[in-house]
Amino acid sequence: HELESTLKDKKIKVSGKAHLRGDIGNWQEDAVDGLVNLNRVSYGNLDAEHITADFSYKNRRLNIAEMLFMTCGGKIKVTEADIDFTDQQWSGVVDVSHLELESLVRSLNTTISKSPSGIIHGNVSLKGRGLAFGALSGQGEAKVSRGRLYDFPLLMSVFNVLNLKVPRHSPVTDAYG
Repeated sequence: HELESTLKDKKIKVSGKAHLRGDIGNWQEDAVDGLVNLNRVSYGNLDAEHITADFSYKNRRLNIAEMLFMTCGGKIKVTEADIDFTDQQWSGVVDVSHLELESLVRSLNTTISKSPSGIIHGNVSLKGRGLAFGALSGQGEAKVSRGRLYDFPLLMSVFNVLNLKVPRHSPVTDAYG
């Protein structure tokens, strides 16, 4: 099946299958369990393939036991995801492997002139409220290898805070944090 919609001036396209289970005898109580197996999802310039997710939705709360998908040359696995639509709080664990940093940055921000590059691996536990960066917290680790990281804003911020000069003659190609 295929679905196409628009959210905040960005096109969303979805193709694949969804299996839903619920009690059709009581539509006032919105409780649904399901399994999603999608071939492809696109949101703006970001594309994902081979998406699988097992989920349940009840009392305006979405729980995703595990979601797996391929994007930007790598694989992302989301576990323990919990989204409360009443107060917009969310949490989850994200495992990333072989993700191409340049593809990710360019798909999220098409106005960037020089994009950092490299391969990202990592595991991060995150929680937040809505899309507000000020309410975002988490912990984990990430590693970028075989990269070009001079144009990575986070790396430049670290150098500035520590009052260090960026080594221009030796390229920064690997980072771990």
